[in-house]
Amino acid sequence: MHKSYKDIFNQRANLYHTAMGLAPLARSLEFELAVKYLALSGREKLLDMPAGGGYLKNYLGSAVSSVVFMETSTAFAEYCPKKEESCVIGDFAVLPLATASMDRILSLAALHHVNEREHFFRESLRVLSPNGRLVIADVEEGSDTANFLNVFVDQYNSMGHEGLFLTSQDEQVLEREGFNIINSVPEEFHWHFESKQQMLDFSRGLFGLDLADDDTLYSGINQYLAPTFGEDGGSCRWQLRYIVAEPAKSER
Repeated sequence: MHKSYKDIFNQRANLYHTAMGLAPLARSLEFELAVKYLALSGREKLLDMPAGGGYLKNYLGSAVSSVVFMETSTAFAEYCPKKEESCVIGDFAVLPLATASMDRILSLAALHHVNEREHFFRESLRVLSPNGRLVIADVEEGSDTANFLNVFVDQYNSMGHEGLFLTSQDEQVLEREGFNIINSVPEEFHWHFESKQQMLDFSRGLFGLDLADDDTLYSGINQYLAPTFGEDGGSCRWQLRYIVAEPAKSER
């Protein structure tokens, strides 16, 4: 049975957040690409959904006027920034925001845990301003990253992993729900680490790999993610497709 994002991270948000703290710069390129595709000018209101622990904040600077960090998992929401920004509990099918109240929406590396994504697309269209933009970044079906998650992680995470990864059908659904696809780019980049052990500890926490010892974990990463290490640290490969969609003018 496919587990929802909410169910998964209500159980393991703490492990994920701890992993992000172990190597806070590991995924920098992933977040920097997301910010690039958001095309921010400093005046936009941004919705980060789901926000996890609000990690995007470190890459925004003064690029937006305000941010709403939204989570479906109450466990994850405990780690969201709670000062100037707003942290909100919501649902992929029902975003508790006013119509046309956001200029940008980002959904990073989470929709593969969401069934019936058309509900989220529909709500995103409602919440976006007429000149707004939705950026989706997620694992693509058939990629090495997808196989790492649905084969290796599925075997060595006691909760399993049944990711519903991006296909061309997602873009068709976005268009059917009232979006124009502005860009759709498969991006390959690297997660960077100070040491092999840091990579192992980070990966074990991020993916909940409670059934894998270090040797097994390195073997899995080596099979799918091509790690390389030298005297100054190293990296492993990661792949996401970044989709940029904007409201079709005829829908407004």
